[in-house]
Amino acid sequence: MSAARHSARASPALQALAEADPALAALSLWCRHRDGAETQTTGTTITYGPDFTTLAMHEQIGLAAHHILHVAFRHPARLADLQERLGGGFDPETYNLAADAVVNEALLCADHALPRPAVTLTALLSKALGKTLTPQAALAEWDVDRLYYALTGAQKGSGEAQGRARAYAQEQEFEPDVKAAPDETVEGQDVEHEARWRQHMARALEAGRQAGRGLGQIGHLLSDVPEPHTAWEI
Repeated sequence: MSAARHSARASPALQALAEADPALAALSLWCRHRDGAETQTTGTTITYGPDFTTLAMHEQIGLAAHHILHVAFRHPARLADLQERLGGGFDPETYNLAADAVVNEALLCADHALPRPAVTLTALLSKALGKTLTPQAALAEWDVDRLYYALTGAQKGSGEAQGRARAYAQEQEFEPDVKAAPDETVEGQDVEHEARWRQHMARALEAGRQAGRGLGQIGHLLSDVPEPHTAWEI
């Protein structure tokens, strides 16, 4: 990665992340960080928009961590996989909502700050599905794919949960921030990438666990850690 291409906007936050959260700092090394028109994740590339630098430093750290987790959980690749499976029936905005809810809940449990308002897994489960869980229980039980199917009513053919989820998203001023890269579904690469990210995640979480802070404190709870195959039925 050339220094000229690395994000100047995110550099202070990424440097601070090394002390605040060793696990996320390790995972950040496997992401591409670039300055761009808006803050979002596309494939394994995170772009940081001009508004990123207007945030307080603790929020910059949290927002950078938010996008690092999107990459580490392989949300862009999994989004692309479901889109290929479901075709026109796939709703990328609901998938984005589910992904943000899981990531944000994990970061709050890891003692990170986030720009507000922000969607969370516990609130989404309560508002859309009528389920009341502690943050730890929610993270252990729900991964993004399972949550997407529950919200879209894939098992019951009901759109009620999805409607409630959209209302909650609107209340929280939610905007999708995950996109699949153009080459995200290249045949033969996906399984290799999954295995590689599982290794990255395992090593990073162990480093965090030994440090006793950040994501390493809750790594054992995360059901959304990449699996060998994308779940497509629950």
